Amino acid sequence: SDPSFAGPDTILFVGAKDGKSQVWRIRTDGSGARPIGAPECLLPMANPAATAFVCEGGEGSRAILVYPMDGGPGRKIFEHPSNVRFWYARWDTGGNRIFAVSRDRELFTLDAARGRVLARESLPVPEALGYSELIDAALTADGSVQAYSLNVYASNLYLLSGLR
Repeated sequence: SDPSFAGPDTILFVGAKDGKSQVWRIRTDGSGARPIGAPECLLPMANPAATAFVCEGGEGSRAILVYPMDGGPGRKIFEHPSNVRFWYARWDTGGNRIFAVSRDRELFTLDAARGRVLARESLPVPEALGYSELIDAALTADGSVQAYSLNVYASNLYLLSGLR
């Protein structure tokens, strides 16, 4: 997984030790590496105060989970209503909302404290692309800039004549 910053001097990443995958934290100078749990997390993102982190996880990565930064048990704040995998989750600038993008191209804006859905929208994917599959997403902390990566599959049949 990609590392993410948790404040100005701490990085979160998913690592494995003794065959056990979990979230780790390390200082930017390389000191203080320690596991903080969350074995089901794939891409941890810290809140602005660096007191907690959010990630997609659970069975099939269909849930949005929040864990305390100092370790300990997390809590599921939201599960996709159609049991679809989440690709991405991050806090907003104030730490009050969580943006979550699912494989079925839905962007959820969640209340960070209760997990209540504040907004749900379909991602704008051009129809001219043919069949496409969302493989990654990223948003700015205010949600105003959104980037998506797609695998595009096209199936066209062409009839050619007069070839020599």
